[in-house]
Parts: sequence; C-alpha cells; structure tokens
Amino acid sequence: MADINEIHKAGEHLLQLIDEVLDLAKIESGHLKIEIKPVSLDKVLDDCYKLIHTLVKKYDIRLLIENNCNEYIVLADEMRLGQSLLNLLSNAIKYNRPRGEVIVRCEQRQDKMFIQVEDTGPGLTKEKQEHLFKPFERLGVENTDIQGTGIGHVITKKIIEMMLGEIGLDSTPGKGSVFWISLHYAEQTNQIEKQKSVKNALTDPFSKEKENKYNVLYVEDNPANLKLFQHTFMKRPWINLHTTHNPQLFL
Repeated sequence: MADINEIHKAGEHLLQLIDEVLDLAKIESGHLKIEIKPVSLDKVLDDCYKLIHTLVKKYDIRLLIENNCNEYIVLADEMRLGQSLLNLLSNAIKYNRPRGEVIVRCEQRQDKMFIQVEDTGPGLTKEKQEHLFKPFERLGVENTDIQGTGIGHVITKKIIEMMLGEIGLDSTPGKGSVFWISLHYAEQTNQIEKQKSVKNALTDPFSKEKENKYNVLYVEDNPANLKLFQHTFMKRPWINLHTTHNPQLFL
C-alpha cells in the first residue's frame, strides 16, 4: 500500500509539472487567453477556500480571510486570478511553521486593489527573494517532502502582469512573508450595470428591437447539420447566415 501511495504522489507531481510547463509555454508563446472584466474578490476567494481547505487541515494551519475582501471588485480574468491566489495560498500553507497562520487582507489604494497573503513561515533572505521568480527555483526545499515544481511563482507573476497588475514580496527571515498582488479596482455599480447590459444583449437573441444586421459564416459538410443550423437561424432575421462546405471559398 505504501508503494502505491508513493506512485500516486509521484504521478500527481508529474501531472502538476506537465500542466505548469504547458501554462508557461502558452504564456511565453503569447497563446494564453486572458479576459479582463469586473470580478468579485468574494467569489474568487470563496472558490479558492473550497479547493484549499483539505491542505489547511493537512498542515494544521489557521487560514483567515478578512471580511472586507468580500466588498471589492477588481478588473481581472476570474479563472487566472483564482489560479494565482491558489498558488500563493498553497505555498503559504505548505512552507509555513506547524500550527501557523495564513491571513488574506484586501486594501484599496486609489484605483488599485492590493491583495495580501501573509504567512508565519521561516521567511526568505534577500538572496532567495532574488531567485523567487525564476523557473524551477525551489530555494533549497527540493530535498524535502514538500512537493513543488518551482514554476508556480513564475506563472503567477506573468499572469498578474498580463492582467495589468503587479506582484511583489515583503519577507523577513524568521518572521514570515507577505506576498501581494495589485490589480485595478473596478467601480462596482457602474461596472456591474455595464456587464449586465452586455450580457442581456448577448443572451436575448429573440428580442424584436434588433437594429443591426450580423453576418455569420457556418462551415459544414454534413447536410443534416447544415439543415438544422439553417432552420435555427430562420428565427433570427437580424442575422445573415452564410454557409459553405469549403472555407477557402470565402477567403
């Protein structure tokens, strides 16, 4: 049974490594898609907590997310912001001291929102901090039983920068570390109303108040699928449907 558990752990570690290498490759090649829109910090942090709570129990860590974080909305990609915060939280838990603490704080400074992840771990020296955002740097813990790839912080930094934000670290050896992310703050009322307007326009295809004509090209070589598609668009007179079995004909 012990051997099976070790194989399982090794497989999970390898899968994580592959996923992160692929993410890094997408970022470096410019193929990682980022959709910046108003995002509720409350929802993102709640999703992160649901994914991280088993790790909290495993390492016997006290995780506190300050209440004011649920008040703010930032401009970000929801999934990628969650990925970034999940990386910071998991590291703050894994590299903490026994029965330590992790505290998430949120603070608005002018048009920027700062999200801080504070831990009570061993902290990092200046030398280690200089290597923190370099690929495959594990800062001396590669010989411990704590699994990691050394890519997480690199990916997080690049994702945050793609969302027009910044990431940084304040750390004191022996006392702990504070990782912070800054993103643009979204005016809650205006942004939500704009988002609702866009959503309503996209999800109300049967509205009779359509003024503009839209052109849609449908490439299909299956007659049954083509017929179904044409029948569907007959109910949408504001859309001009163009069909072909060969996309080269429209180039």
